[in-house]
Amino acid sequence: MLWKKKGAFDEVAPSSPSAVKLGVCATSRYKELVILPNDPISQDFCTKIDSLCKDATACEATDQTFEQVADVLGQVVEHFARSQRKAIEKSIEATHNSLRELLQSLDGAVNSGDSLEEVTEQSSVRMTKLTEAQSFEEVVKGLKHEVNVLSAAIQEHKESSKVIRKVCTSQIDDLRSKLRVAERSVRIDHLTKLSNRSAFEFMLATAISKTAVGDEYYLAVLDLNDFKSINDTHGHLAGDAALVLFAQRLSETFGVLGGNGTQVARIGGDEFAVIFKGTKVQAEAKLERVNNVLEKKPLQFKTETIAISASYGIVQLRSTITAGAAFHEADVRMYQHKQAQKAA
Repeated sequence: MLWKKKGAFDEVAPSSPSAVKLGVCATSRYKELVILPNDPISQDFCTKIDSLCKDATACEATDQTFEQVADVLGQVVEHFARSQRKAIEKSIEATHNSLRELLQSLDGAVNSGDSLEEVTEQSSVRMTKLTEAQSFEEVVKGLKHEVNVLSAAIQEHKESSKVIRKVCTSQIDDLRSKLRVAERSVRIDHLTKLSNRSAFEFMLATAISKTAVGDEYYLAVLDLNDFKSINDTHGHLAGDAALVLFAQRLSETFGVLGGNGTQVARIGGDEFAVIFKGTKVQAEAKLERVNNVLEKKPLQFKTETIAISASYGIVQLRSTITAGAAFHEADVRMYQHKQAQKAA
């Protein structure tokens, strides 16, 4: 910088009045400025000053050169001072706006936040007054003070609201637990404990969407054979026991919670459904296993032994089929299977 090049001034024009003017300008005016690293305004200023240094210390520099450089130096310093001032004011304005946003975010907060809002409002007023500061150092000092004030207020707010947050957290956890229970009850068939039709419709739509990425899914619709006869002959309690036993056999064969994409549901009455991820051969083998187990271990109701079996229809899911169409197709095949069993 110019004030570091006094030796160059002495060599070029040791007694030149213009050189003296330039030196005085270079040393006195800089006392009011702050050069910040990585600051575009400061970098531009330094570039211009370096250029002036080269002009002033050139071997052919004259008194006129020094006069011109000194004038330009004054202009550069003034421009830098104004630019730096605007940048400071802009920074203060941005900080002020941030505080305003903080106040808005705290609007409606718990009572413990009232004191924080008051402190923040007071800090905002003081920071607005920083635009009247006479130096950059004064602004920095003011900003540091406000940071400390706000940090203390925020910490106090955190401490005072810990109890409230603890109570709220406990209440939220309790509500979440109740919500999970309620959600499960909405999606579970109360008699068989399998998924109900509402849950089944969601699972079916999900399985269909997954076939678009290459997953292989099958839908099986099942219906108990002669279920009306069980109700008419042995009573509705026997019918309920038959539904529960059949649901247990399905769960044992396909998995209680499905697994690997497989789901089991009671659609309604004596109608059930299975969404199976795997091959058709695997699905049919499991469905036959259900009937085989029921044949070997029929329902024992009071002193009576009640035979249970089911008919089923199975269809491969694909991304181009709707859930309604898939269910209808499987349902048709299930009745075809039922008729074939009766004919046999």
